[in-house]
Amino acid sequence: MSNKLDYSTLFYLNPFPNWVYDIDTFEILDVNQAAIDLYGYNKAEFLTLTIKELRPKEEIPKLMAVHEGIHTHKGNKHFGTFTHQKKDGTILLVETNGHRVDFQGKNCFMVVCQDVTVLQKQLLELQESEKKLKAASEIAKIGYWRLDLITNLLYWSDKVFEIWDIERENSEISYDFFFNSIHSDDRALFEREQEAAVSGLKELNFTHRIILPNGDIKWVHEMGRLNKNSEGKPITFEGTVQDITLQKKEEQYLKLLESVITHTNDAVLITEAEPQDEPGPRIIYVNEAFTRMTGYTADEVIGKSPRILQGPKSDKNELARLGKALRNWESCEVTTLNYKKNGEEFWINFTVSPVADEKGRYTHWIAIERDVTAAKNEDFKRDFLANISTVFNDGIDLNMSLERLCELIVNYGDFSLCEIWLPTIHEKALKLLSRVEMDAAAKKFYTYSENIEEIGFDKGLPGKVWKTKESILWGDIDIEGFFIRNDAAKKAGLKSVLGIPLTHQERIVGVLVVGTKEDVYKMEGYQSILTEMESFIGAKINRKRLESDLHHLFDTLPDIICIADLNGHFLKINKAGCELLGYEEHEIVGYPFENFTHPLDKAIFNNEVKKIKKGETILNFETRYITKKSDVIWLSWHCNPIKEEGVIYATAKNITEEKKLRELVADASQLAKIGSWELDLVSLDKTDTIYWSPMVREILEVDDNYNPSLTEGFEFYKEESKCRIEKAVGTLINEGTGFDEELQIITKTGKEKWIRCIGKSQQVQGKRTKISGSFQDINSLKTTEVQLKEILGSISDAFYALDEHWNFTYFNKEAENLLNRKSSEVLGKNIWKEFEPAKGTELERVYRKVAKTGKPLSFEYLYPGDNNWYELNVYPSSGGVSSYFKNINERKKVTLELQKAYEEKNQILESIGDAFFTMNRDFTVTYWNKTAEKLIGVKREALLGKNLWDVFPDAVKLPSYTNYHNVIETGKPILFEDYYGVWLEVNAYPSADGISVFFRDITHKKEADERLIKAYEEKNQILESIGDAFFAADKDWIVTYWNKEAEHVLGRKKDVILGKNLWEEYADAIDSDFYRQYHQAVATGKTVSFEEHYPTLNKWFEVTAYPNSKGLSVYFKDITLRKETDIRILQANERFEKVTKATTDAIWDWDIENDVFYRGDGFEKLFGYDVKKALKGDEFWEDSFHPKDLTGIQTSLHECLQDSSMEHWRYEYRIIHKSGEEKTVIDKGVVIRNKTGKAIRMVGAITDITHRVVYEKEVLELNKILKKHIKELEISNEELEQFAFIASHDLQEPLRMISSFLNQIQRKYRDQLDDKAHQYINFATDGAKRMKQIILDLLDYSKAGKLADHLEVINLNELIEDYGILRRRLIQQKKATILVNNLPNITCFRAPLLQTVHCLLDNAIKYSRENVPPTIKVSALETEAYWQISIEDNGIGIDSQFFDKIFIIFQRLHNRDKYEGTGIGLSIAKKLIEYWGGKIWVESELDKGSTFYFTIDKNEEHLSMKLQ
Repeated sequence: MSNKLDYSTLFYLNPFPNWVYDIDTFEILDVNQAAIDLYGYNKAEFLTLTIKELRPKEEIPKLMAVHEGIHTHKGNKHFGTFTHQKKDGTILLVETNGHRVDFQGKNCFMVVCQDVTVLQKQLLELQESEKKLKAASEIAKIGYWRLDLITNLLYWSDKVFEIWDIERENSEISYDFFFNSIHSDDRALFEREQEAAVSGLKELNFTHRIILPNGDIKWVHEMGRLNKNSEGKPITFEGTVQDITLQKKEEQYLKLLESVITHTNDAVLITEAEPQDEPGPRIIYVNEAFTRMTGYTADEVIGKSPRILQGPKSDKNELARLGKALRNWESCEVTTLNYKKNGEEFWINFTVSPVADEKGRYTHWIAIERDVTAAKNEDFKRDFLANISTVFNDGIDLNMSLERLCELIVNYGDFSLCEIWLPTIHEKALKLLSRVEMDAAAKKFYTYSENIEEIGFDKGLPGKVWKTKESILWGDIDIEGFFIRNDAAKKAGLKSVLGIPLTHQERIVGVLVVGTKEDVYKMEGYQSILTEMESFIGAKINRKRLESDLHHLFDTLPDIICIADLNGHFLKINKAGCELLGYEEHEIVGYPFENFTHPLDKAIFNNEVKKIKKGETILNFETRYITKKSDVIWLSWHCNPIKEEGVIYATAKNITEEKKLRELVADASQLAKIGSWELDLVSLDKTDTIYWSPMVREILEVDDNYNPSLTEGFEFYKEESKCRIEKAVGTLINEGTGFDEELQIITKTGKEKWIRCIGKSQQVQGKRTKISGSFQDINSLKTTEVQLKEILGSISDAFYALDEHWNFTYFNKEAENLLNRKSSEVLGKNIWKEFEPAKGTELERVYRKVAKTGKPLSFEYLYPGDNNWYELNVYPSSGGVSSYFKNINERKKVTLELQKAYEEKNQILESIGDAFFTMNRDFTVTYWNKTAEKLIGVKREALLGKNLWDVFPDAVKLPSYTNYHNVIETGKPILFEDYYGVWLEVNAYPSADGISVFFRDITHKKEADERLIKAYEEKNQILESIGDAFFAADKDWIVTYWNKEAEHVLGRKKDVILGKNLWEEYADAIDSDFYRQYHQAVATGKTVSFEEHYPTLNKWFEVTAYPNSKGLSVYFKDITLRKETDIRILQANERFEKVTKATTDAIWDWDIENDVFYRGDGFEKLFGYDVKKALKGDEFWEDSFHPKDLTGIQTSLHECLQDSSMEHWRYEYRIIHKSGEEKTVIDKGVVIRNKTGKAIRMVGAITDITHRVVYEKEVLELNKILKKHIKELEISNEELEQFAFIASHDLQEPLRMISSFLNQIQRKYRDQLDDKAHQYINFATDGAKRMKQIILDLLDYSKAGKLADHLEVINLNELIEDYGILRRRLIQQKKATILVNNLPNITCFRAPLLQTVHCLLDNAIKYSRENVPPTIKVSALETEAYWQISIEDNGIGIDSQFFDKIFIIFQRLHNRDKYEGTGIGLSIAKKLIEYWGGKIWVESELDKGSTFYFTIDKNEEHLSMKLQ
């Protein structure tokens, strides 16, 4: 029923009737077998019914009433007792409970029904038995009295006069005289008891006090019964009375003593005084508290020594001290460990005192004992938690902390072993991080157990605890059935193991396991204690693990992590920081940052320190540091100062290589002729002067001192380009939208050029403050661009699948075409036999690797069998592999041609490559390339390590000398021409170590340009001839090429993407394999091939990336269709495999067309041995089928396949297990047919049902146990009723004693007490009286609802008349008028109805308005199903907000001083009415009066069922 846990077995096999119904339509949606058996409907009939149709029509209003508000009800709902009707019309009573469930997507209730028809009958029989027992008791003839109910005359025998201490001759007795002689505290109770007796509810049996003429008090016991005439009307009330004053005094004294001992919470034990030595004094008395505390009954310990409570862990020192005190006849208090009857340990504190007789001789010892286990456990818990805190606060690692924790736990509980299991770092399993073995049993356990260091989250005891997040205690049976290491546990003698979840913030972080040789019940106490500590221990472990992780992180991170004070002194630094700077930790800590900072960067550091003192919270800066080896490194710092703590938390990354790379990028920008521009928008209203870098000025051929405005800058553009740039810049300023435009300009000298201009904006606090961008000369590139051709066509992949034995299980059409083999020829056969040339080649090696590792691989392969090239993508599948392949002969040919063109291009580039050399700041040559050798004619060996001017002394007079010195001094690059045998174009750039120089022979520049253009054209033609999409990017990831197919596949035009950064344009691909694989190819210089999904386009791509000296060339194509097919196939295979592994059934799949069977893992369990997973039909029938059933199976299956209308097949038969056991199974299959109805495939499952008979026996046994529990419940209810009656009388005794002594004090010391004392006595007496009334009302409430033995026809008019007789005095006092409106005769239970009417009439009289005589109207209204009785008064009325409250027990709306009572009357009336199936409610207005209504069912059968 639930979508979380499967309780279907409990539902369908429940011995009580269950069903699920829609609470909106009342339709029955599901039903169990017990309901089908009880009601006589079959399941199909049941599911056509609503719950209304299970009830008689007159029961429907009650059904609808209990469903009011059911949509908002939470938890279990007790519907009550209903009348139901079976299919054959039989009526039965059922007790119904239910709770809400979600079933079939509907809002439903699941109900459990219990047939209580027999129970009701048994209850009536029990009541009849009680009545006969009471009738058997004769009224004692001691003093006789008789009251005439017609004349109200009272008759007493002589003995009664004697008891009342008055003379017959001088006394006139009347009922009022008798009533006034009753003690005031007992009158209300007497009236109630007499009213019940006169009403016929019961016979009078009452004990009360009377006040004699001299003021003395006597106790009397009255018994009486009601006499009726032939018409059934009461005429007399007669009985006996007995003086029991002496008996009462003795009872009160004895009960007082007994109550002290019996009802105390402390155990009381009395022993003989001697012998002191073995076997010790014998026990002669124990109270009930002793039994509750120890489990021993009085019979089990009387006559034995108290030493039976002692055991191996009892405190010997304390017992010795006790023995010494006993021998000296001294009192002694001792606290020690004792043992209960079941062996459970508990702490006890007891005081022993000697008792002497009247001669002073010691005769007994009395001990007052108290269980102090809880207090002791709290003491232990405090100490234990303190010890745990100490363990985890010590500066030790996690493993050592866990080991010490285990030692603490085993020492506490005297356990054999303790284990701590924590999740692995990847959280895929639980790992045993610590264990402690304390005795030989534990050592033996670990010797015999497998070396289990890791288990799954649902395996063994740790896994069960992890999964349920609850503590689990296993005994012998559980260990044998569920414990993974059960064999080792049995050999070692472990009898119980306990698992405790360790939690932190309601999240489980680990599992604690302890084991012991003790029985499981002895572990229960430890279970509760350790469970209370689970969150404390869990929090400590979580914190320690976090500390450990942070410590490892601190030590293993490659960057510098450190803490400094606000003055810049190191306080702590990690290992990586020490290694990077080359110092030991003590050589750094305590010293200022400045000591290690490069002299030129100390000012930068000091400025950052000043910022901290000014209050800045986060600092980021870059400075150079000098290592111990005097190396210079660049560090990028990120600092977070915390002023409150007076420290700075900082990290630093080594960016030395990155810095060098930046310098190289700057050099490359210079070579690429890229300049920059910038416009300040903040001061735009003052000046619109735009900044141009030197390269921009060079491109536009303007002077260095030319500072144009924005408008003047636009004048360099040709007209069409001018409009575009003005619009782009305007949009950038106004909206912040960047641009990237290729435009035409006219330089100052009149030359036309193509340039590329990029613009972007910068914002501060949401406001644009400046715009800037780049300006590049692209004239050469633009003139060499050619139109790219679109590539058409697509390649369809071939596919086949192999099982774990390398047999073909699938072979598609394209595979047939490429390999020239039919699928029917290869299916079920071995690949290495069918395609023998592939055996021992790269193909076999890759296939076996994929099958073993479970990881897919892609590769290109030349198959020796047909000498063709294939591209293969291989995936693991069901122990074997699935292979997608295609012929790539054409692509191989194109690749070779492309490689040839690429090599030719490289030769051209190498032939026109620049010469290059580097020098340090003293002009020592550090690098000299091949081109420089060739161009200058000086070998590298002649220059490296030497001064440039020493090697070329004649160059001192050349411009190179001056310009190189200027570069070093100014730190600015320079471009110039120089002549040294040939004309050279020289670019000199400053670097961190000195100067870098590029130079070339510019006489051949034009010739080289022409050759380069030709190479580009050849390359482009090749790229346009291939079928794949293609793009190229340089080392800065700037896109340099983008073919038509790339436009088509990625939806981006070439002119939009060229010249832009690939990762800026495709930022969404940075966290993907595209980014990682491309960078890997560039970093390693190796070709990469891979498949990856691009979520933005929701497409799969097959990619091959080739690195080269300029960057990366990427070929790719859209394989989405193929990949989606692959995924669906893989998912289907995985789902099927998961199902076969997850279910206990044996799953099978029959390819009927090819007659191949596939069987799941369940067959191995079913047959008891490893089975062949894929096999032909004739092999299938040779397996473990019972020979006598085989023919029947095949015949049934054949008939099913031949009948085109059949979609499902089911057959029950036997199989032979490997052990020889016969098992009964149910085999069910689904037939898949083609359009003509022919069966082509069949999928099914075999279920082992051998356990059904055993399970049915268990259900029958459960039914017996349930019936036994029902019987025990009946007995328990009887005992509870008896207890309520006895307790109510016992509770009255102390109250009577209090009232008696207070009256004695008032009479005896009346003249000695002041008014305040008398007032206090009255308060106390009144409180006792009210308490007594509450006890009596409680007793009445407990009896309410016990219906009479039989139904009677009751004349309501006579019932009201009888009330007038009984309440004559009250009616006269109040001047009340009762008006009756021709009331009907009604069939009901006399006693409950009488009690209900009296209660409502009493309230109508009691709650009358002051000085307004009560007028009460009693009427009846007949409906189709019930009588509605109303009692209307003109009293004080009730506020509507209290309508529900007045029916709750002890709920009062008025002060007791004004209106007497306990607030229980209406609750008794409500209980009585509801027991006969009626309802009660009230309508009222304040100061106008109230009307109480109640109903009585007219259907006698419904009322009769209440007796059952």
